[in-house]
Amino acid sequence: MTKITKELNATEIKYGLLYVSELKELFPKPSHSVTIIDTDGERFDTKMHSFQPRIDGLTKLHRKHDTQIGDSVTIEVNPQTIGTAQVRFEHQAIEGPEPGDKKTVEPRETESLFITASLESMLEDFISNNLSALEADLRLYKDQDGIFGRQYPTEVGTIDLLCLDAKNNFVVIELKRGRESDRVVGQISRYIGWVKANLAKDSMEVRGIVVVHKPTDKYPKDDKLFYAILANPKIELRYYEISLNFFEKGKTF
Repeated sequence: MTKITKELNATEIKYGLLYVSELKELFPKPSHSVTIIDTDGERFDTKMHSFQPRIDGLTKLHRKHDTQIGDSVTIEVNPQTIGTAQVRFEHQAIEGPEPGDKKTVEPRETESLFITASLESMLEDFISNNLSALEADLRLYKDQDGIFGRQYPTEVGTIDLLCLDAKNNFVVIELKRGRESDRVVGQISRYIGWVKANLAKDSMEVRGIVVVHKPTDKYPKDDKLFYAILANPKIELRYYEISLNFFEKGKTF
């Protein structure tokens, strides 16, 4: 038996999918039938996606096991019986505070608070709902299966935001999230290549945008990132800055 264990992502749970890129050679060809068997022995007959290494039509399986983002799934395949796989889910452990732990209350600062990596998901929310603030007429991509371009999964990684511009060309958007400069540039380059090979049709172009916090005294300019992007005309660098102020009865803290 050959098996892998991986974390479930939001797209798999929302659309009832399982990505099997690590085991794709042991699964049927695109659009062919496949059977998934859970730990109770229940069978879920469905099919492979039309071109991606993923199993579609598993909403009932996810609902039965109440899967959540971060849960792990073990997928086990017998190379002698291609077309059937066994799965086992494990819920993510949530650790509570230790007995006697006291919550530390930080003093309130008098200056604006700037949202950085700790609230990266909120930034992604804002950008996906306000794409025109990043670029006029930018819109979220939606594929033939109805899957939108936020946290868009591919066999080479998950794209933060996959969009289309005013000319109907693809735009890959990645938030830096504290990753090393060379890594984020290599990552977005890989995504651009995958979109070009798998989604772009005819003369459609593919470019990328890396979104990073505006340089400040606390967050100095990343020269490595700047020069890495400067060398790639298909990738742009955009900065963000979000301030948060607290008000109470006309007073500003």
